[in-house]
Amino acid sequence: MPIEINEGGGMTITGDEIHLYAILASRKALELEVKTDLRFSPGRNPLKACRGWLEAFGVAPKRTRKDVLEQMNNLISQITEGVLDEGGGE
Repeated sequence: MPIEINEGGGMTITGDEIHLYAILASRKALELEVKTDLRFSPGRNPLKACRGWLEAFGVAPKRTRKDVLEQMNNLISQITEGVLDEGGGE
């Protein structure tokens, strides 16, 4: 996952693993909600984002945050082990 540092100090993530980064970020946000009861601002719903990723990979998402987090962990394991292509349904 190449990371380019810009002159102003910002970073840009590029490369073939950009989808994996987005999946990891969505999973981490959901994990924060599950473990700390932290809730994100309206319009930024990690549960909805994770369900979207699961559907993109052909997995029927479950209903609860805990169950979806478990599904996301399994999905990431399959991607990193090379069982699934990280591009999903795109």
